Amino acid sequence: MKTYKFTIVGSGTAGWITALFLSHNYPWANITVISSSEIGILGAGEGVTPHFIHFLNKLNISVSDIVKYCKGTFKNGIKFTNWNGDTRSYFHPFNDEGSFDCFNVTDYDGSGLSAIVLDRIVNANSLDECVFSSHASEKNLLKLQPNSNLSDSKNVLSKFDSIGSFAMHFDAILLAKYLKRIAVSRRIRYIDDEVDKIITDDDGYVEALQTVAGDTYETDFIFDCSGFKRLVIGKHFDAPWKSYKESLPTNKAMPFFIDHDNIKVPPYTEAIAMKYGWVWKIPVEGRYGCGYVYDSDLVSDEQVLEEIKEMFGPDVESPKTFEFEPGRYETPWVKNCIAIGLSAGFIEPLEATSIMTSLLSLGSFIPNNLGNMLKDDFYIQRYNKFVTSVHDDTFNFVFLHYLTKREDTEFWTSFKDRPTPDAIEKFLEECKHTIPDKRFLTSISSIYGVASWFSVSKGLRIFNRDKASNLYSGILSDIRREDVQNLSSSFYTNMEITLKGLPDHGELLNVMRQN
Repeated sequence: MKTYKFTIVGSGTAGWITALFLSHNYPWANITVISSSEIGILGAGEGVTPHFIHFLNKLNISVSDIVKYCKGTFKNGIKFTNWNGDTRSYFHPFNDEGSFDCFNVTDYDGSGLSAIVLDRIVNANSLDECVFSSHASEKNLLKLQPNSNLSDSKNVLSKFDSIGSFAMHFDAILLAKYLKRIAVSRRIRYIDDEVDKIITDDDGYVEALQTVAGDTYETDFIFDCSGFKRLVIGKHFDAPWKSYKESLPTNKAMPFFIDHDNIKVPPYTEAIAMKYGWVWKIPVEGRYGCGYVYDSDLVSDEQVLEEIKEMFGPDVESPKTFEFEPGRYETPWVKNCIAIGLSAGFIEPLEATSIMTSLLSLGSFIPNNLGNMLKDDFYIQRYNKFVTSVHDDTFNFVFLHYLTKREDTEFWTSFKDRPTPDAIEKFLEECKHTIPDKRFLTSISSIYGVASWFSVSKGLRIFNRDKASNLYSGILSDIRREDVQNLSSSFYTNMEITLKGLPDHGELLNVMRQN
């Protein structure tokens, strides 16, 4: 019986995630990663979404090991600073669960509109007051409650129960090395070489890959994880490209680092709006991995570095930049090749969606694998439709973040003149008349939920307070209003009590690293 051969071109985070995913789901297959160790990867620090935690759990990889070996820290969400040009911030949480999920509390009409959230839309500058993740993050606390586990396990996290979802930050270079070590221990073959030639059959399917060293490796299916090089999906198959650059003009990033003392470690990513874009600030052990994302048509690298030094100190150095075009391939699956990670497309670093998209794409491969086994275009088209919708949903959601009140530079004022995605046009029109509910948001986005849309939109002051007030009054009778007030009081009281029992982020990280 023939042994099935999967080949991953390129390593980095996307490559090793793909290899481990395939090893877990197809343990009978031969899996080979081809990538040159001389090709570096970006290592300015990286953030992910909770999808990554679920992935680690499925593959029996410990979150504690990411902390210990990859300079990992925890992430409750993202703090957006100065996006309206007034120094204020707002917090985008991951969904909280149970009694602290303010987006589903008192859902009277079945729409997902919470009376607590509506009250904050009417009476507050942001939703942070009613978002548990925001309160915890402000105090550098983790959403973990001690449990009664008395075991001697060195797994520190086993002694806690999670209150809602969380994600992580890590050093991207160290994570790739760690995942590689796990992969090799699970009998995934690593070839330290570069692909030089792609050999196909008469129908255009890839039969083998020839490397620079002259070796030939037969394959049944390829995952292109070669990053921005896009060696297979782009250079070989020349798949059609859909650009987002007319709407999202950021096209360059300048990474840099800032040291910290590992004491007051924020459990969140910070996105700081600047004159010509924004800076990511990601805490990992001993430092912040940062980067200024900007439109290089409006500002020079020298001006960007000067602005960085003005905000973060004169000693900041940035030895390199990288360019990108926001967009995605129309057909991330072509013949017997799927592009994963940066190879498939890239919006920009905002919201840490790249690894999330990779994991969703890999998950969609399993039910559609018959597209390769049977060479059936139905499954390939179904996969491509799903993956491109994930990219488009992310493009729409990222675009929303730029609809700010800032008018200090051409970068910010020009957004009102850029092509607005259809989904955002519908959303803004809906906001003129009401506060969009869960049913509407599901109709324009299958990936991002109520908590995401509401947190960003309220933070940017997109919602109409008068419409919210009318809706609030229309939903609640006098009796229900009293119920809501009582429930709100209980909600906030329980939140304050629970916050007092949560562990400090920096202290728990130190304990985990010593075990």
